[in-house]
Amino acid sequence: YNDASILFADVVGFTSISSRVPPEQVLLLLNELFFMFDNIAEKHGLEKIKTIGDAYMAAAGLPTPHPLHAHAVARMGLDMVADVGVFCDDMGNPLALRVGCHSGSCVAGVIGRKKFIYDVWGDCVNTASRME
Repeated sequence: YNDASILFADVVGFTSISSRVPPEQVLLLLNELFFMFDNIAEKHGLEKIKTIGDAYMAAAGLPTPHPLHAHAVARMGLDMVADVGVFCDDMGNPLALRVGCHSGSCVAGVIGRKKFIYDVWGDCVNTASRME
């Protein structure tokens, strides 16, 4: 894909938060956050790629071309940062989010034999991850 944009997002201080609360509460928080992020992704025409811990990865411009992929990723990031403040940590403080975005070319496809996964690779992905 020559024209794609990648977004990574991560909850600030999540490791510390998760060490202070029961696992069930961590799971509930992540489920609510990712549900909200999924809705934002759908609103802007992004494809959720995966989650790893509290990290969320999404892309625009793949697998379906998106003429405004960079704009869509930026709008999603701004919406995520604005909306995550409705959630609080165990101390009552609003959650904060780090977001990194980058546009460029990448490779994407389905890999696996028994458990298939759609994933994305390339400098565009690496740079977006570092920006976060």
